[in-house]
Amino acid sequence: MYEMNELVQSHVFAAANRNRLRQGLPEGDDGMSVLEAVYEVLRATGEPLHCREITQRVLDQGLWSSAGLTPWDSVNARITVDIKENGDRSRFYRAAPGVFGCREAGGHPPSREDDPEPASLSFLDAAEMVLEEYAGGSRCTTGISRERLSAST
Repeated sequence: MYEMNELVQSHVFAAANRNRLRQGLPEGDDGMSVLEAVYEVLRATGEPLHCREITQRVLDQGLWSSAGLTPWDSVNARITVDIKENGDRSRFYRAAPGVFGCREAGGHPPSREDDPEPASLSFLDAAEMVLEEYAGGSRCTTGISRERLSAST
């Protein structure tokens, strides 16, 4: 019965924190919002970090507290919403999935040129490329002509 009370209590605290966030108040009871805490950690680090590492540092430094069961999900969600709502005006940027950096710490988002849009290939062209790369350049012969395959798709 004691374990159930702890579980209920953790859900009550989590619900209270959700209500505080909806009202624009900081989560926890220390007065610092999660975004302020994340900003402090990323600014001090000077490089992008995964949201779990950000969360661990924020909690270790006592900058923010969470009664939730997955505080890293809260951190990830808050940063993602901030970036989505503020765009280039956000203090944060996404360096990779789940990895965030601080613009003011000398960091900058990766340029779009670094990750070019992949060329669009037909299924047959992609299959030929895979076969050439992984089958030692030998062609796979199935007895079906390319034109017949193209006509059927």
